[in-house]
Amino acid sequence: MKYFSIEQVVKDLQSGAVRRHVIKTNERAALSRGYTERAEMFAEAIRIYDEWRTEQ
Repeated sequence: MKYFSIEQVVKDLQSGAVRRHVIKTNERAALSRGYTERAEMFAEAIRIYDEWRTEQ
């Protein structure tokens, strides 16, 4: 799936539609291709998801 916002990524992570390692892979791929803004979006989504998980 193509993600356009942090909210989309976090929602899919929380619902189980996508796993954390897939988003981490997307982050690394974006970095290696020079898409720093996309990589930052994925990193922020993972940070928010991790916080959510610790609260659960």
